[in-house]
Amino acid sequence: MCDDEARMRHRAAHCRRLVVQVSAGPGMIGSFAGSEEGVCRMGLVSRQQMDADVDFYALWLEDADDVSERDEPGDGASFVAVCGQRVYLQSGGHTHTPALSVEVWDDQPPVDGGVWEAQGEAGMDVPSGQVGVWTYGGPCEDAIELGEAGRRWHVRAYVSGREQVRELAEQEVAVHAERYLLQFWPVGHPQVLAEEGTGGVVASVL
Repeated sequence: MCDDEARMRHRAAHCRRLVVQVSAGPGMIGSFAGSEEGVCRMGLVSRQQMDADVDFYALWLEDADDVSERDEPGDGASFVAVCGQRVYLQSGGHTHTPALSVEVWDDQPPVDGGVWEAQGEAGMDVPSGQVGVWTYGGPCEDAIELGEAGRRWHVRAYVSGREQVRELAEQEVAVHAERYLLQFWPVGHPQVLAEEGTGGVVASVL
């Protein structure tokens, strides 16, 4: 079998596996399970819609199983800021509920053509395959389902409504005045290592 044909078969099998895992997750919309060939061709694996919470002008993304303390971005940080394994998103409003749209891709997607006020990118390790969305008041009810554990992912974040929510949040707890789009795609492959002292295994993403 030639190398190109082998790569095509591997890609098709990888896409089928992702479709089955992700479309079965809670809170997922737009299931693509009935059209695997179309998913592989487009590269879009899943979409997810959820509400997030913002307290003190920020929310952040981290592996759903990682609740350790981290440093925080300093004053004047950019829209997307990385501290340890957390990816912080700086909001325009103090306390409110933005709308969060999530896309999971099997490769780097094109830049979204919508009208956005800010955009940024970051990388993050997600050993569990799920991303928790946090703010200072605690985690959101739903987690982002990436569909595959033990991977390193790249995320591209967009936001609109920052100026609108800045004004509304001074008067009320605004709902969906600010809107985010997150595009995730895998960029690293796991290497399974023996966990020291336990005989178990952990995934170390390279």
